[in-house]
Amino acid sequence: MRLLLTVTTIAAFWSAPLMAQDIKPLSLERVFASPAISGPTPRAVKLSPDGKWLTSLRPRADDRERFDLWATDTVTGESRMLVDSTRLGTSGILSEAEKMQRERARIAGTKGVVGYDWAPDSQSVLVPVDGDLFIATLDGTVQRLTQTSAGELDATVSPKGGFVSFVREQNLIVLDRATAKERALTSDTIAMLAQRARLLAERDGDRSCGEQFERRGREQLPLRPVGEGALGE
Repeated sequence: MRLLLTVTTIAAFWSAPLMAQDIKPLSLERVFASPAISGPTPRAVKLSPDGKWLTSLRPRADDRERFDLWATDTVTGESRMLVDSTRLGTSGILSEAEKMQRERARIAGTKGVVGYDWAPDSQSVLVPVDGDLFIATLDGTVQRLTQTSAGELDATVSPKGGFVSFVREQNLIVLDRATAKERALTSDTIAMLAQRARLLAERDGDRSCGEQFERRGREQLPLRPVGEGALGE
């Protein structure tokens, strides 16, 4: 027993200097380099409507500020990337409206996928990237919905999944997923009031911002962007 302890002590004594030699000083450049020292930190964790998938935004190993969309099977625990933000062919140029929105959300430095919205059938996800909108399905297919220089904000899927609504140049637009046709629901005058309401809603943390939906036939269409409460100063 004593012999074993002696051998162990000697081994630890001789290995300590070697371990110390392997430790490198932490430089300021490494602190801010990729990947993050603390490890990848997922953002925007959501459960699909049917509960089968857990999605999140994960930073890339080579760029800690760029996020991709990942999905994890809640049964098997297997994870896979749904949207690779580097392969979407976007310009990377943000409109001034989106820059300000990201500033208010405190994600101004992030790139790639910064938000997403599950479709009600749990078969696809609406993904805004650099002002354009995409639909990603669970089989890995990604379809572009919009491609404009103006950019689309506050994108969301309607309750039954048939429409996608978003704000473009301060006007509320609805896109029919079946036909890919767009329809403007507001004029410039109404849009100015809606923009003010949206800013107030984002300013106050206890008010949700987004489009309210009005029942019209078989589907619910967005009526206007507004907070849930009264929007007085």
